[in-house]
Amino acid sequence: MQKGTITGDTTIGRQLLDAVASVPKVDRQQFEQMFNNNIQDLLMVVFLSNLTRTQLAIAERLQSIV
Repeated sequence: MQKGTITGDTTIGRQLLDAVASVPKVDRQQFEQMFNNNIQDLLMVVFLSNLTRTQLAIAERLQSIV
């Protein structure tokens, strides 16, 4: 609840305004394309790391059999 007992700090308000104003304005389609590209890159890295982990596990099992 706001009772008005604490006065606002204009310095913090201006810093918040500057932070919000510094965010570049990007078209929605352009943002979605950038986001999807980054997601695809991330998913590829996850896939490759899982593939490497699986290959190492197979190699260790083959090594223990031989």
